[in-house]
Amino acid sequence: MNHRQEHHVISLVCQVIPDDRSAILAEVKKIPGLEVHGDSSSGKAILTLEGPNQAFLAERTDEVRNTPGVLTVALVYHEYISAQD
Repeated sequence: MNHRQEHHVISLVCQVIPDDRSAILAEVKKIPGLEVHGDSSSGKAILTLEGPNQAFLAERTDEVRNTPGVLTVALVYHEYISAQD
């Protein structure tokens, strides 16, 4: 029997309250599958999320969006990798 395995990677750009960015990004980093790749003093941050399916990524993106101090979240890239056993 063939089983499809999926792996998804998305990249997000978010804007956080600049004066609180360290604390906000520390909270965001607690989200499973998420990495912060860079941020600026203006409050912009580049994030990636990896996970097994789109639902997982949508839930984690909502967690980012709902983190106090996060002002905006924009999806800029989505890669889907499919493999069969």
